[in-house]
Amino acid sequence: MYRMNGSAVLKTKCVRGYLGGAVVFGLLAAVATVTQMVLLGDVIGWVLLAGAGPAEVERSLALLLAVVVLRPLFVWLREVVALRGSEVARRRVRTRLVWASPARADTFALRDASFFYSILLEVGRAAVTQR
Repeated sequence: MYRMNGSAVLKTKCVRGYLGGAVVFGLLAAVATVTQMVLLGDVIGWVLLAGAGPAEVERSLALLLAVVVLRPLFVWLREVVALRGSEVARRRVRTRLVWASPARADTFALRDASFFYSILLEVGRAAVTQR
């Protein structure tokens, strides 16, 4: 069985709140989606099958309007919270990488730049030879 060491747990504490917020907003968006579908089915059922008028489905339409507004809000909040959490995690990892070994960080950057440059050259050559 794998045991997580204590330092790894401490390093993830900075992202836990963001992860929890993204999960909560995701669950709220899912509940809002299901609620929206139920209310829409309710309104369509009453109007088409029972021949109800606007007065009979007014409450369901008002709730449907509220859910239609809230669902994208929850989705947007989920995305914002997840993005902020990933920014914090990336910043933390990059800081640890640079402070752990500044000389190695420079060689990684140089090696990555030369690697991407070689890929661009190969793609350029392939594009020219296909013409």
